[in-house]
Amino acid sequence: MSIFDEGRASLAAAAEAASEEITITPASGNATTLQARIGRKLFSTFNGAVPVNVMARRFIVKVADLASMPTRADTITWRGRSYRLGCPDGGAPWRYHGNDNQCIAIYATDFGTASNS
Repeated sequence: MSIFDEGRASLAAAAEAASEEITITPASGNATTLQARIGRKLFSTFNGAVPVNVMARRFIVKVADLASMPTRADTITWRGRSYRLGCPDGGAPWRYHGNDNQCIAIYATDFGTASNS
């Protein structure tokens, strides 16, 4: 095993250890519980008059763990809070994360306490 392979394995183990459980609920279909790395991303948008900064929650998940790719109509539940999928810059609610297309970063905004908590 090369030093690069060892580094990738070490990073994968660290990412797995930092993951938390989330539940993705599609607009139609069954909820899926999976592991995600949680972070935040600042987006700058323009409301027609002035630039506005919006903080979105970022959930990094493995594509292989998903039943289907996320859409704007889906929600995520994490730590008793609900998050509505959507990217503040108007783009898709997810983007590939990393250079191997095995993970995606899902962007969502908090919209209150989860109804099932």
